[in-house]
Amino acid sequence: IYSEMFFQCAAYQMAWEQQNKKKIAYRLIVKFSKDDGSFEFMELHENEKDKKAFLAAVELKNRLI
Repeated sequence: IYSEMFFQCAAYQMAWEQQNKKKIAYRLIVKFSKDDGSFEFMELHENEKDKKAFLAAVELKNRLI
C-alpha cells in the first residue's frame, strides 16, 4: 500500500460525501496481489489531513499546467 493511495481514497471519500450528504468515519484500502491472491489492507483515520493533501496536489497540478 502506497501513501499516494491515501489521497486517492480521500478524493473518493469527498465525492461520496458530497453526493450522499453523509460523512464517512474512516476509509479502508485493500490491495490484492496479482501473483498469488494474497492481500493487505489498511484502515485510514486521518480523513481531513488526507483531503487537504489531495486538494493541495490538485492545486499544484493545475498550477503546472
